[in-house]
Amino acid sequence: MGLLEHANTQAPARAVEAFPLPAPAPTIPQMLNAVSTRLVQILRQVTGETAVSHRMAVQEGTLSLAAAQDQVTSNAVFIK
Repeated sequence: MGLLEHANTQAPARAVEAFPLPAPAPTIPQMLNAVSTRLVQILRQVTGETAVSHRMAVQEGTLSLAAAQDQVTSNAVFIK
């Protein structure tokens, strides 16, 4: 094998090592699960409850979001 042939067989492997592919982006269910898991952790810390479930966390998060939206809406009405 000549020098040029040797270089051609080695170059593709080195190029792959030099430029690895990025990790695939998380899917929406994976992101929602991560958010739910974090909400569970936060609620457990705040309430001291160890029986907080993902379902409770999502309900609490939804209620908090609804309350925040109501506050924004009432502030917007007040500003007008």
